[in-house]
Amino acid sequence: MKLKLALVIILFSISDLTHALYGARPLLTGQHQAVVSLHLNDPQNPEYDFFCNGVVISPNKILTAGHCIEGMATEVYRKWFIFSYEPQLLKVKVAGVKYEVAEVTLAPSYTENAGFAGEDLAIIQLKKAVSISPLKFARRRDLQAGTPASLIARGRIADSTISRSVFIGGNTVTYTDGSRSGVCQGDSGGALIIRKNGEDLLAGIISVQTNECGRQEATAVFPKAKF
Repeated sequence: MKLKLALVIILFSISDLTHALYGARPLLTGQHQAVVSLHLNDPQNPEYDFFCNGVVISPNKILTAGHCIEGMATEVYRKWFIFSYEPQLLKVKVAGVKYEVAEVTLAPSYTENAGFAGEDLAIIQLKKAVSISPLKFARRRDLQAGTPASLIARGRIADSTISRSVFIGGNTVTYTDGSRSGVCQGDSGGALIIRKNGEDLLAGIISVQTNECGRQEATAVFPKAKF
């Protein structure tokens, strides 16, 4: 299977955590703990510890970008599907604690279509439930141009605004205004957040970025299913 062009540029400089999210500031202690980090659990490849982000969407489920899972599996093991049958090779760090993984599932359409026509998402099921409150999903109708939004990844948060939401192959893809903030390598799987009625809502999973950091549109995928 071919890796998705423009989706697998994530993974390199992944151990460099100093450049997460252009125009961002550090999260405050205890803030947005539902945005977590993914780690390779393989002592033979210690350089690939942290590699992507994820979001707690239920007590034992993490939503992340599909290309994070495919890209890391291909880069390290040359088998894009390896985590599906060896989930123990992954751990998820939530509020400073690493949790073991029971199952990894790519979105059904991910392997069937190129680009955003294949839903760039994956679910990681944990062996043990976490105590962090899951993020609730926004509604698609709330993803309107001009809506204030936040990008969260790798312990940092950047202010932005939704510039547009489009449908590609049945998938909702939301773009943010890049005039104030942008994304960097390794930000994939992070959260696009909007606030409504005093509540933070998940508006998408950060997906595409270039191999540079700078003021540029960030792209997030909103899931078809409410897992």
